[in-house]
Parts: sequence; C-alpha cells; structure tokens
Amino acid sequence: MSATARTPSAPPVASPHTYGRPGHRPIELGHYGDGGIHLILPLPERVAADRATVDALRLFVYDIVVREHGGTFSAEHGVGPKNQDAYLRYVPQQVRTVAQLLKKQFDPHDVLGSVSLG
Repeated sequence: MSATARTPSAPPVASPHTYGRPGHRPIELGHYGDGGIHLILPLPERVAADRATVDALRLFVYDIVVREHGGTFSAEHGVGPKNQDAYLRYVPQQVRTVAQLLKKQFDPHDVLGSVSLG
C-alpha cells in the first residue's frame, strides 16, 4: 500500500507510534526533488490477506496524506480502478465533471482506457 505526499519537504506521515506496530516501520522512498514521497507500509501476511482491513487502512493513510499534508492518493500514477473510491472521496464533483468532459472530448473511443471514474 502506498500514498504520496506532495510538499517540498514533506514530514513523515506516519511513525512507528502512529502506525502502532513496533518493528513494522513505514518505508519512505521516491523522487524527493519534486516532493514525491511514496509511503509503503509493510503488512503482516494475515493483515495483507484481509481485503477489508487493507482497504480501511488505505483510506486511513490517504486521509492523513491528503487532508493533513496536502498530498495525493495517486500522484503521477493516475487513478485506476483500485483508487476509484479515493477518487470519489477526495476529488470534488466539479473537478470530476470537468475530467469526464475532457475524457469524452479527447478520447471519444476510450483508446486511453475505459474505466469509468465518477
């Protein structure tokens, strides 16, 4: 699971204390020059196998990254079907409407992808 903070000097968005798992430290990597810091949370196998828990944890992390640090849930990777719930949660309806209009205008035959967002 990962999220991206988009600030010039993004502070860590999680710590062993807030993550609550001693010995399971978040991994921060990315392209620091443009503020693109990816946060990876190694999960124990039993947790990673539980889809509902992973989805809840993903939204928890995204809330911190997006709302508290001005980051993004998808960064340069785009949205994709895995992040559709986050897209609906964090992207205002007006922005989604403009995105749909642009998609229809510039890709009327769904050559660039046919996933419906919004």
